Amino acid sequence: MEKLIQKLRTNLLITFILGLLSVTWIIIDYFVLDTIINEGLSKFSLEWILVIISGIAFIAFHISVFVTIYYSFRLLRKIKSENKKAIKLDEEKKLNNSENQGNK
Repeated sequence: MEKLIQKLRTNLLITFILGLLSVTWIIIDYFVLDTIINEGLSKFSLEWILVIISGIAFIAFHISVFVTIYYSFRLLRKIKSENKKAIKLDEEKKLNNSENQGNK
């Protein structure tokens, strides 16, 4: 369980960093695309390379978000499973205690 929580924390940090990077790239892309439209640059110019890199960062951000959501749901399932086990053990202990008191 601790290992899963640590993975979730790590993924949240990575997702946060990629989110900031994506927002930064979107802002930069606005100016880059404005330059591309105004100057009519070719496909292999530095501006197009920046747009492609920002697309890669944006896709990595979305993948990271989905991985983080996966780990959070997995952690939630594990917590629910452990709670059910704990409730079941408590009920068994109560049942055993009542049977032991009845036998005395």
